[in-house]
Amino acid sequence: KQWYQRRVAITAGVRHKNFSNLIYTIVCSIDVCTCVVQIPVMVALFNARRPGVFGETIFCKGWSVAFYYLQQMSMFLVMLLSVSRSIKLIFLQYQIRSRYLIFSFLLYSGL
Repeated sequence: KQWYQRRVAITAGVRHKNFSNLIYTIVCSIDVCTCVVQIPVMVALFNARRPGVFGETIFCKGWSVAFYYLQQMSMFLVMLLSVSRSIKLIFLQYQIRSRYLIFSFLLYSGL
């Protein structure tokens, strides 16, 4: 019973109390989206390399924009995680606020 209570407590409400957990969650969700975007590529490869949906110009352009955006955001967030870890190592008492993450994320995604 005690094991079950701990498991429920861990999974019941995922709250991001610190900066790193929030970044890790966002990076994981971006990586999942990157995997989902690759599904049409896998279908085309398993279908004797027939283009399928990639024969459509609009889909091809949209797919490349989405894939490029996901790659850039993933690299940016990993860089942000590295910088935040470095700041935390240098300035031990400094608390990084989540609004800075959200602001930088929105600013970078708008560029």
